[in-house]
Amino acid sequence: MSQDDYLSTASVVSASWYDRLNLTIRFIETGDTLTDIEIEGYNHKLVSIKKIRDLVAQTDDEIRKKRWNQPTRRIVRLNEKIEDAYNKDNRAISKLLDEGADPNLLFMKAVKANNEKLAIILLNAGADPKGYENRTPLIGRSVGPSDSPLSYAAYSNQIELIKMLLVKKAALNEKGGWGWTPIMRAAMMGHHEIVRLLLAAGADPRIKDDEGLTAFDHARKKKQEKVIEILAPQ
Repeated sequence: MSQDDYLSTASVVSASWYDRLNLTIRFIETGDTLTDIEIEGYNHKLVSIKKIRDLVAQTDDEIRKKRWNQPTRRIVRLNEKIEDAYNKDNRAISKLLDEGADPNLLFMKAVKANNEKLAIILLNAGADPKGYENRTPLIGRSVGPSDSPLSYAAYSNQIELIKMLLVKKAALNEKGGWGWTPIMRAAMMGHHEIVRLLLAAGADPRIKDDEGLTAFDHARKKKQEKVIEILAPQ
């Protein structure tokens, strides 16, 4: 394999790793095939481009219908435009979504930035309520746990977004970093309304994190009195 071939291969893997689906698609269009390669004494076990493409396509049935059944270059352009439109008018983003742009590209960014209104728009447009930085199944198998949109929303007190995520069947008890669940995030921040909301939806306050602490333990540690009253063992 020549240096140019390796650079092409590395570009595909890099694009996939950093979840840049539009860039991955561009490299896929070249038709390259990845195999075992030896670079400076290191063996790199790489999969075929077709496998990467298939795994990317599996992330969501609706996304697959929108993207792979339409001209690839058009979707790439739309996705580039929606990323550029992030700091602009939400109406421009809504228009691009109507034309087929991927709502997942901006969803976690909006959630993390506490941009609740935009996050709800993207969720209604088909963004994955599990989020995970728009990870593909390929990437999800390669990295550790990551906080879900529900955990971020619970931490930052985005009540309306949480209600929408619950309607969309977001995982209530899924652990993220440090083994923290959404109700733990809300408890440690003292967001008692969200704690009640999550409990009513079926969140389990008895789950323990990586250090063996429950949501009640986190509330007590942070001296969140209202949450302590709600979660205190009966």
